[in-house]
Amino acid sequence: MNAMSNPHITLEEFAKDKTSTIGAWIDDLPDDIFNEVWDAFAAPAGSRRYGKVVICEWLLSMGYEGATQGKLHAVTTRERREEK
Repeated sequence: MNAMSNPHITLEEFAKDKTSTIGAWIDDLPDDIFNEVWDAFAAPAGSRRYGKVVICEWLLSMGYEGATQGKLHAVTTRERREEK
């Protein structure tokens, strides 16, 4: 992209008309599904049975259309949810 083709606007000006949501895509997963993903990532690297590819395919197979390998990383920044 040529910087000269677009006049400079501030980030605030650019963002003022954008809609945003708070939280990550994984925050909307049901607790049991989230915890299964969390448990898979919590296993030590050498003993993990499933990686991001398989987990993403599993979520997509259940209809979670927004599932991507990149979005799954957010699970590692969260605490496991309490069982209800």
